[in-house]
Amino acid sequence: MMYGTSLIKQIINSPYNRFPGFEDKHLTTAHKKSTFEVVWEKQKDTLVNTSKHKFRELSDVNHWLVKYWNICEGNFYPQNSRFGAFFWVREYKSVIEDLKASKHKVICVNDEDEVEGLMTVKDSLIKSFEEKYPNKSKFEL
Repeated sequence: MMYGTSLIKQIINSPYNRFPGFEDKHLTTAHKKSTFEVVWEKQKDTLVNTSKHKFRELSDVNHWLVKYWNICEGNFYPQNSRFGAFFWVREYKSVIEDLKASKHKVICVNDEDEVEGLMTVKDSLIKSFEEKYPNKSKFEL
């Protein structure tokens, strides 16, 4: 079962002709340039206005719009819900455990406004990532 418990929500909502929303995992999303072109054509005003802002505003959109567009159009491939994991910075010990055990192919470590002992957390995460990935990728060179 590719979607796990999320599939149950899908089944419960199947009698309705609308969907209640999207479940965001904060993980990688593949995009096609052609989809960006379609979205820019259909939502030009929204995207132009977003592009004018130096800092994010409540009315702004981002690449998730393209992700949702693809989902609504049926242009996506299912991804196993255990493919990756999402962590808050304060959960850095779990991040380190995940890295050491290679539990997931992808992880997202999300920032927060305030983190107790931030420098210790930062140093611990950097050390763990450097141990796991001692060589720079070709994109970092």
